[in-house]
Amino acid sequence: MNAPAKSQGKYTFTNNYQDGLTDLLLGMVLMALGAAPVLEHLKPLSGLWEGLLFLAVLVLYLAGVYFIKLPRAAAQMPPGQPKSRNLSTLIYAAIVFIVLGLLAGAYFALDIPLRTGRRSALFWLTPALWVVLFGISICLLAYFLDVQRFYIYAFLYAISSPIQLGLRVNRIPYTLTYSGYYLPALIILAVGSIYLVRYLRQPILAKSSQMANRK
Repeated sequence: MNAPAKSQGKYTFTNNYQDGLTDLLLGMVLMALGAAPVLEHLKPLSGLWEGLLFLAVLVLYLAGVYFIKLPRAAAQMPPGQPKSRNLSTLIYAAIVFIVLGLLAGAYFALDIPLRTGRRSALFWLTPALWVVLFGISICLLAYFLDVQRFYIYAFLYAISSPIQLGLRVNRIPYTLTYSGYYLPALIILAVGSIYLVRYLRQPILAKSSQMANRK
């Protein structure tokens, strides 16, 4: 008797992440990571831009939860389709990002000294760690939240820093190099916006109606 209730709760949990708000949060965070250095370059604030932007992101996300998600959760949404977590996908994705991190590190370790004569470890260690840490972290988020599209976001996060550094090494203007962050962020924001619009168009089943159907 308890199995259906437990299953229903799992499906409803999965459906909670079809509103696009978490997608928009990830997109705004990546956009903030790219915007903060540019704003600091244009108008220095002793490193405060990053904190201000992340605060703005947090406020926008909480506003979305309060004004969009909670009112609709009060009248329970119909449950989503059943899904099962795939551990093999997480493992394969983690291996891919470790390999990509090593490749990014190797590329910048070999290429940058040839172009600039500089042999600072930060030039290869930073993109390598970025790829591995952000890639695997968002893959874990995708796994535990059971949202498959977040694996794509993990890839978009992972490539942002290497692209930015690659543009910088090729003497692209500093402010333009951070398009390596903006373009992936815009993709995530676009997908999140689509999910949010679809979520807002879904009919809400009133609790009274649901109780009547269960009876």
